[in-house]
Amino acid sequence: IDKTGFNPLWASVMNDLTTGNNRLTDEAVNLGMSVRTGALEEFNRYSDLPSWGAPAIEVNGYYYQQIDFAHPLRANLTRILATENEAWGNPDMTGFVSAYYDTNYVVRLNMLKALQLQLNWVNFSLNTYEVNPPLMDYVRLTLGKTATDSPDAWVLLREWRDMEYFLAGLQEAESYADLRLFRNWERWLYQRDIAPNGMTIGVDNTISPLLIGIENDAYDYTASESRRTDHANGSDYIYFAIDDNFLKDSDQSVQILVTYLDNFVGTWWVEYDAGVDRVFHATPAQVMVNDMQWKTVTFAISDGSFGNRQTGDMDFRLYNGGEHDLTVQFVRIIKE
Repeated sequence: IDKTGFNPLWASVMNDLTTGNNRLTDEAVNLGMSVRTGALEEFNRYSDLPSWGAPAIEVNGYYYQQIDFAHPLRANLTRILATENEAWGNPDMTGFVSAYYDTNYVVRLNMLKALQLQLNWVNFSLNTYEVNPPLMDYVRLTLGKTATDSPDAWVLLREWRDMEYFLAGLQEAESYADLRLFRNWERWLYQRDIAPNGMTIGVDNTISPLLIGIENDAYDYTASESRRTDHANGSDYIYFAIDDNFLKDSDQSVQILVTYLDNFVGTWWVEYDAGVDRVFHATPAQVMVNDMQWKTVTFAISDGSFGNRQTGDMDFRLYNGGEHDLTVQFVRIIKE
C-alpha cells in the first residue's frame, strides 16, 4: 500500500507505474496472504489502491475510490484487511503532530477512512479510544460489515489531492494543483455532480495531512471538508445514490441524517424517490437561523422506494430552498 514516495528509484521497483499496483502486495495476495498497513493518519495517501481492491475511477474529471468486490481480498471474507492506530492519544505521538493538526480531526478522519476502505481489523489502544469514545465504539461495532448486513451507509463530502502520486513518480506535475483531484469517502452512499442543476463546490478548506510532519511550504496541503450548492449558476441540489446492495425498491423505514452549516435564514429539505409517481417527494423543511453552527438533522422516511429514478439514476437530493447555498459535510442513512 505504501508507494515509498521518498525514494523514486525504489518506488519504480516496488510499483507498476502504469497501473499503480504495488508488486509486493500483489504477490502476497496471490499467495493467499492477508494485508496490513499503518500510518492511516496520513489518510490522503490512501486514495487509489488497486492492489487492495480499492481503485479510483474517473468520473467527469474527478476521481472516486470504489471497492472491487471481485478482488481476491474482497471476494474471500476470511482475508484480513488491517491497520493500526495504537499510538494516537499517546503524548509522544500527538505532540509530534499537534503543531500541525487537531488530534481529534485526524483520529476521526483516519477511522472513517478505515471504514470507507472496508477494512475489517483495526488495532488501537486505550489512548486512541479516549480521544473520541463514541466514534471508537461506532468503529468497533461496524467494522467488517458488508452492504447487506450494515445498519448504515454514509458519505463524507471532502475533496483533496494525493501527494503520494507525485512523490512516487506515478504522476508528473508542476505543482500540487496539478495532481489528481479526489472526491468523497463513500460507504455505500455516493454523491455525484449531476448537470444541469446539481453541480457542487468544495468549501470549508483546512490543512489536511498528506505526509505527517512535513514542515515546508512547497505545496498547499489543503482539502475541502464540505460541499455546497451553486445557486448563482443554477445548481440548487446535491444528489445522492444508495448502493443497491444496501437498499433498493424497499419499504424499509430509514433515517437520513445530514450534517450542515446553519449559515442563512430560510429553509431547505430532502427530496427522495418514493415511487414511480413520487420521484421527488419532499420531506418537511428544515428551518435555518444563521447562527453559523454545524448541526445534524434527522429526516424520518417510511415510504422511500429508492429505485434509482431521479436524475442521473440518483435516489435522493438535498434542495437548498432556491435562494441560498446549502453547505453539507456528512450524510448518513440508518435502517430502522
